[in-house]
Formats: sequence, structure tokens, C-alpha cells
Amino acid sequence: MEDNNQSEENDTLAPVLIYRATDNEEALVVKATLESEGIMVYLSGADTDAVMGDLRTQSLEIFVAPSQVEAARSILTDIDSSDSTSDDQANDDDESN
Repeated sequence: MEDNNQSEENDTLAPVLIYRATDNEEALVVKATLESEGIMVYLSGADTDAVMGDLRTQSLEIFVAPSQVEAARSILTDIDSSDSTSDDQANDDDESN
């Protein structure tokens, strides 16, 4: 029972940054993936207009409760691994043509 109480206490601590996305689409995919695994996600984003020109920089950060950091990082590692495998397969297919 103490573990459950400790988990609840950890969740009252500040959320932990686990991922920085380069664009809105990437952030939403990561957020949806984590939420589908039962992890509560907080998405923080700030659009900033660049001083020079029409460039826009978007900083999107994904946070989770301290008690869910390990599970979230494990899921993100699995995603990265499957993306790398898909990229390697695509490169192998290109080379065989």
C-alpha cells in the first residue's frame, strides 16, 4: 500500500519533460501514443515569431508525472526503435532497386 501512496505523492510533484517535438504533428502523435498506453500527458507549446523575416519557431514539450517517466521513456524508446527499423528496411529496398 505504501507504493501506491508514494506514487500519488510523486504525481503532486512538478511534471517531468520527456520529449521535445519539432512540430505540432509530431507532438500530437507522441501525445496520443503515450495516452493510448494510459499515461497522462501535458503538452506545452509556444509559438514565437522570429525577429528577422517570416520564420516561426515552435517549441513543443511533452511532460508526464514523475511516477510515469520510466514507462513513458520506455514507450518512446520502442517508437524510436521501430522507426529506425522501418528506415533501415526502406533503405534496403532502395538499394535493391
